[in-house]
Amino acid sequence: MGEVQGPAWIVAEQGKSEEAEAFGVLPENLEACELFFGMGTQWRRDPGGTLEGLRYGDLESLLNVLCPADRQDVFRRVQIMERSAVDAARASSKK
Repeated sequence: MGEVQGPAWIVAEQGKSEEAEAFGVLPENLEACELFFGMGTQWRRDPGGTLEGLRYGDLESLLNVLCPADRQDVFRRVQIMERSAVDAARASSKK
């Protein structure tokens, strides 16, 4: 797998036009990252447009397609990324 880029919606919501900064992914996080980035358009928002979290029904569907060996571990890792993304989006919307 090549370089993984940050979610484009975070860059767009921060009003930046440049690409997100590239970063490395530890091998044990690769499946979770692929799943997380595969969910790029599957976010719930509140009526004001603020991110609330991923649509878990869609997440489960994609998890079934990817069929990782340890589904619970991958799901837990995606939840950690989800919480960080929601926190970052909310913090940038308060500026």
